[in-house]
Amino acid sequence: MELLRDREILLGCYEEFVLGFSVDENSRGLVANFSNHAHAGSVKALAAGGKYLVSGGSDENVKIFNLRKRDEHGTLQHHDGTISCAVFHENGKYLFTGSEDHKICILKANTWSVEKTLLKHQGTVTDISVHPSGKLALSVGQDQKLITWNLIKGRSAYVTNVKEAADFVRWSPSGKFYAVGFYQHVDVYDVGTASVIYAAPVKGRANAVVFLDEDTIIAAGDGPNVGVHSISRQRLLHEFAAHERRVRCLHLEPGQYDDDKEFALVTASNDGLIKIWRGSRPSPDHFKFDMDVSHDAKCRITCLVVHKTPEIKEPTKLMASPPANGEVITVPDDEGENVGSAKKGNKKRKKPPTKKGLKPKQSTVVEIEAAAENLEDKVMAKRVRLSEKAKKVLEPRTLRQRQPKKM
Repeated sequence: MELLRDREILLGCYEEFVLGFSVDENSRGLVANFSNHAHAGSVKALAAGGKYLVSGGSDENVKIFNLRKRDEHGTLQHHDGTISCAVFHENGKYLFTGSEDHKICILKANTWSVEKTLLKHQGTVTDISVHPSGKLALSVGQDQKLITWNLIKGRSAYVTNVKEAADFVRWSPSGKFYAVGFYQHVDVYDVGTASVIYAAPVKGRANAVVFLDEDTIIAAGDGPNVGVHSISRQRLLHEFAAHERRVRCLHLEPGQYDDDKEFALVTASNDGLIKIWRGSRPSPDHFKFDMDVSHDAKCRITCLVVHKTPEIKEPTKLMASPPANGEVITVPDDEGENVGSAKKGNKKRKKPPTKKGLKPKQSTVVEIEAAAENLEDKVMAKRVRLSEKAKKVLEPRTLRQRQPKKM
C-alpha cells in the first residue's frame, strides 16, 4: 500500500472507457478519480508519461489526457488501423505507437507531431519496448518478426524471424535481457548472444510479464495463476492463485531501496477485479504474497498502467532586498527545471571610489548642457577633419608619362 501511495492505477476496457483509481489509506481500498468515454471501440493500449496519459483504441484514434487538469487534451489520427500498442520514453518526452497499418510512429510530446515513422513490419505491430538507454527499441508483430531498431539513426538494425507471432516484448531493468511472450511460453533472450537462455512455461496465451530483477521474472497466462521464475536456475520458484479468472495485466512497483526485499504487485483479471499484493522475498528461493486490496472495476479490463504524475513546483518570488543569510533563491518552471536564480547575501553595494578630499560630482542641468555642447563641438570638429581628408584623396594627381623604351 505504501509503495502505491502516490500512484494512480489507470485502466482501459472493452466498454470504451478509460478509468483511473487511487489508493485510499483510510478505507484501504481503491477510489475512482478519473473516467472518460474515450473511444468508439474497445481500448487496446494505454501509456503514461509526465503529466500525459494516452489511449489507443479500435476506432483508430489516440486520445491524449492531461492528468493534472483531469481533462481531454486532444486526439491524434496518424494511423490507419487499430492502435495496438503505445509506450512513452524519457519521462514522457517521446511517444511510440504501433498499429494494424504495420507502422511504428514516434511522436514528440507537447507538439504531438510525428517525428519519425518506422516501416519494416508486414503485419500488425503487437508491441514495442524501448531500451533503458533510449538508443534501441524492440518490436514484435503478427508477421512473426522481432525487429531491433536503432533509434539514433531511425532505422532497423536487425530482423529476427521467430517461429510464431509474439504477443509482447519487455526489456529488463538494465537492458541486458529481454522477454518475448508466445503461446504457452515466455522466452528470455540474452542481448550479448541474441539467443534464448530460458523459456518460462505458462498456461495458454502469455498475457503479461514483469522483471523483478535481472534474474527473476513474474509471468501470467490465460489461467488464474501467477508464477515467479528464476532465469539462471531455469525453473519455477513460486506460484500462487491471484484470481478466479485469467490474469490480464501485471505491474510491479519495486521497493524504495535496491536491497529492499518487499515490493508491490498489481494484478488485473478480465472479469474486472484489481488486486494489490504485498510481496516479500525472505530468501532467494522463497516468496510470499499477501493481498492488501481487491476492487471490482465492473468492466472487462484490456490494459493497465500505474503512474505517478509529477507535481507542479510553485515558482519562488525573488526578494527585492537581499536577506541576511547567504542562500540562493531558485526559480523553477512548470516542469521543475531551474530557469533563473538570484544570490542572497548581506553584502552592501560598493560605492565608486573617489579621490581624497573631493566630493563626488552632483549632476545638474547646467553640467549636462555643457557636456552636451562639448560633445557636439567634438563631433563637428571630427567631421571637418574627415571632409578635409576626403578632399585630399579626391584631388586629381599628375601621372608621369611612360618613356618609350630604347630599341
